[in-house]
Amino acid sequence: MNVKLQNCVNRDLIGRLMIGVILSIESNLRSLIVSQNSIYRGELQDQRRSYRIGVGREYHKKIMKFKNQSFKKIK
Repeated sequence: MNVKLQNCVNRDLIGRLMIGVILSIESNLRSLIVSQNSIYRGELQDQRRSYRIGVGREYHKKIMKFKNQSFKKIK
């Protein structure tokens, strides 16, 4: 009887330990995935920002060229 009770207690402890380990692994994976997603999002935002800056520069050059041509025509 005592040995059976001890086996049940051991199984219960092992079960709780395994559940704890699984939950901690799951939370670690979740935080890792979140951090990877935020890094990826940050890279995407940087790419968009640089694209926007590049487009803005090209647009500015075109406007300045147009303004210079129109001023030359007036003079």
